[in-house]
Amino acid sequence: MRSPIYAIWLCCCSSFLVAGQPSLAAMVQTQVDANQYTSFWIWGNIQSAAYLAKAKVLYILQGEVRMIKGTQHSTLIPQGVSVLNIPQQKVWLVFRNHHLNWTDQELNIILRRIKQWEHSGNHIQGIQIDFDARTNDLRQYALFLAKLKKNLPLKYQL
Repeated sequence: MRSPIYAIWLCCCSSFLVAGQPSLAAMVQTQVDANQYTSFWIWGNIQSAAYLAKAKVLYILQGEVRMIKGTQHSTLIPQGVSVLNIPQQKVWLVFRNHHLNWTDQELNIILRRIKQWEHSGNHIQGIQIDFDARTNDLRQYALFLAKLKKNLPLKYQL
């Protein structure tokens, strides 16, 4: 037979588990109100949504780094929107990445792109690298990021 303390403990744990669960209404909510957010990841026309004017931080897609098919050459393919003038917001430039064997060329193109955005009056915080690393590749990805951070001017975050 279990002690009364165990019963109290079990009751408290059960109450905590139930209390910690989202309500049914929260679980079935089907619409997100973008006006409730201050950061957005943008890959297309950002002037089409009024709530973006109130955003504090924008992550803006600028390109994709991938290997050219049939070669061992890497290329940065421009994507996303062109340079904008949005000085009221903090901007992160986003680059999709499909491999970890960058040359100096990729970083130089990215740095030139950052300068273009800054010359238009924008506050560039840094770059975001969008890369899906398999679990067994996490060490190589960490080394890649460390090397990239070392070569990135100190004023930019990664």
